[in-house]
Amino acid sequence: MVIETINRALRMLLAFPSAHFRCDLSPALPRFRARAEITLGDRGGLHVGIRQAAARK
Repeated sequence: MVIETINRALRMLLAFPSAHFRCDLSPALPRFRARAEITLGDRGGLHVGIRQAAARK
């Protein structure tokens, strides 16, 4: 489910080009607060990072 969420984010980025796009991964990762950050570089490079906040109790 995480991969599908990131794929949707990439499709949105292609449809609506911008320099930075964030996507909440909490529905895909119910035990963690996670966010995917997708950034387009100056030379057309693509960076995908996943950040995790804190584990939920």
